[in-house]
Amino acid sequence: MKLKFLAPALLAGLVAFTSCSKDDSKKEEPKKENNQGGGNQQGGNQQGGNQQGEQKPATDKITLDFSGTEAKEQQLSALTGWTYFSLKNGVVTPENPAEDLSWDIAFKQYFVKLNGGTSGKGKAEAFKTEEKDFAKVTEAPKTGFVKDKEEKFTDREGKEVSRDNVSPLLTGGFFSKTGMIEINPANIKKYGDKNVFGTNEWVYIIKTADGTYAKIQLTDIYKEILGKKVPFFLNLKYQLSKTVSE
Repeated sequence: MKLKFLAPALLAGLVAFTSCSKDDSKKEEPKKENNQGGGNQQGGNQQGGNQQGEQKPATDKITLDFSGTEAKEQQLSALTGWTYFSLKNGVVTPENPAEDLSWDIAFKQYFVKLNGGTSGKGKAEAFKTEEKDFAKVTEAPKTGFVKDKEEKFTDREGKEVSRDNVSPLLTGGFFSKTGMIEINPANIKKYGDKNVFGTNEWVYIIKTADGTYAKIQLTDIYKEILGKKVPFFLNLKYQLSKTVSE
């Protein structure tokens, strides 16, 4: 199964985001092909056999304790290289991210990874809600979370150019309806000339590196520089709960 990504105006060329049993991410933008009968356009394979980063249906739910906590917002520069972020301590710079538990989530352009699965030794994983109102998300499912996995990236001829570990659910792409960032020419109407990137504004429940539940949302991805909107300056809204997964 393949998910191809369209390269942004800031980067040269096209890459394909190919979902296999093992895959990855690097520097170019996505153009997703239709998969599973042409109707499922998502960010990668979920571990456990669930394709395209598709999460399993939520079953039992638990109420998250947000008492005494508040929603916060942080702008993160994800234009070049990975930016690592701790929901407790802010931006961090781990020397060895795969072994370090100091970070929870990381961003590079429209790619996202969590400190868990193949990306780190933490307990982090993600679940997409069907809600865009941040305040309304107060519960988490007991099952259905998606772990990070290795993804393979190829050029337009299908030749592998790189591999990386990412969250197949949170990572965006062309016409992505599950990832945090969607690449879509229709976004030009909202953001202006050549700005094809836009946030889907979904609220996600994640488990942090230590297993604490939190909710996150991208509310904007642009910063105005010299009178022009520049993408990948991500405005992350987040709130830690007091609830820890088992």
